[in-house]
Amino acid sequence: MTMQTLFTRAASLALLVFMCAFGAAHAEIHIDRYATSLNDVTVKDRGDLLAIALPPSELKEERLDTGAQVFTCTNFQGVYKDLDLSIHLTHTPYVNPKGTANIDPMSQSQLEESVTRFNKEHPLVGGMESLRNERLTVDKHLAARITQRFTAEKQQTIYDTLLVRADRGEWLIEVVYKADSPILNEAIETMFSSVQIGRASLFRRL
Repeated sequence: MTMQTLFTRAASLALLVFMCAFGAAHAEIHIDRYATSLNDVTVKDRGDLLAIALPPSELKEERLDTGAQVFTCTNFQGVYKDLDLSIHLTHTPYVNPKGTANIDPMSQSQLEESVTRFNKEHPLVGGMESLRNERLTVDKHLAARITQRFTAEKQQTIYDTLLVRADRGEWLIEVVYKADSPILNEAIETMFSSVQIGRASLFRRL
């Protein structure tokens, strides 16, 4: 084996090591600009507080006839400006004709009742299919993650919902987006994993 051959192989090996190291470095410093563009937001309603990381946007409040309080993200900004995206945060106080004595936010059976009620209000009909229906704990509170896909005219829309049972009511975090938007996957997981539940004053400031 000549010196030139040894030199060529050594050079090739050095180049291979450099390419591997360079590739690994790129993998380590990968940054998702959608996930890193989220802002911390806190909303409160009748004794319950929800903290979550959301895309930069305006937050519109509305009290429904049902008694639910809805916070809707509108006018998305930055990298989210032109995306087909919808986000709603809904707080519904517990309703019990006998008062709240029988309400237990940590009751697994009552969580199942909440999920059953949600599924009745969002039936799988006309192109809807279930992708996920799992139980989990969010900030020490019982929760459920429910994901549905709607298909119409070859277009698919994802309805991703996190239901969390707080002390005085239920929070629904609903994110709706096009199924062909994989760029949002990491950001949506970041939103849901950022959720924190707390208590707030029962009285509004004047």
